[in-house]
Amino acid sequence: MPFRIGKGLRGAGERRIALLQEVLTPSQVALLMRHFGGEELYVHRCDKAWRA
Repeated sequence: MPFRIGKGLRGAGERRIALLQEVLTPSQVALLMRHFGGEELYVHRCDKAWRA
């Protein structure tokens, strides 16, 4: 599943940031945005996690 990491410059990226904040700390979100801002990452789907 592709997931675009926003640069935090536009309101459209707020939804994605909110999703990240559900599972990461604020410092982890900031680190992701600093290193991958503007890029699209691929998040692998884990069937075991979905079943759990």
